[in-house]
Amino acid sequence: MTTKYGDVELRKEINTLLDHLQSQDQALRPQWVTMEICRAHTEGLAQNEHAPFWEYGGYTQTRKLATVCINAREQALPDEEGDDGSPYLPGFEYLQRYYVVQRQGEDVGVPVLECTDEELYAKAALYRSQSRKLVAHADEIERYIQWRTQQHERAANE
Repeated sequence: MTTKYGDVELRKEINTLLDHLQSQDQALRPQWVTMEICRAHTEGLAQNEHAPFWEYGGYTQTRKLATVCINAREQALPDEEGDDGSPYLPGFEYLQRYYVVQRQGEDVGVPVLECTDEELYAKAALYRSQSRKLVAHADEIERYIQWRTQQHERAANE
C-alpha cells in the first residue's frame, strides 16, 4: 500500500505543533498533541463500520510518534552556533529548557521553570546513573577491542 502521508509527514506535523507549544512555554503532553493532530484529520475519515479501525490506527501511531518526538527533544544535542534555538536555558551550559518527566503516569515534556525540585533531583540522579553506565560501557568496548586483538594474534601464531 502506497500512501502520500507517512511517518515523515506525521513527525513534521507533530514537531510543528511541539515548536508552537514550546514557543508558548507550554507542557508537551503526548495525549493532547495526539488529539490535536487527529482532530485536524477527521474530515478524511469515512463514517462507516470501518471508521473505528482507522481511528484506532491513526491515534495509536500518532501517540507513539508524539512520545518519540517529545523524548527526542530532551535528548537533542546543543546547536554548534548556540543560536536562540538552543535547547539550553540561558546562563547554563547543560540545563535544558524542557525535561521529560512522569506526571500522572504519563511522560510529559515540561519547561524546566515549571519542574518541581523532586522532578529535577530525579532527572539529575538518572543522568548520574546513566553516566556511570556509559563510562562502564565505553570501558567494556575498549576491553573487547583488546580481547579481539589478542584473539587475532593467537590465531595468526597458530
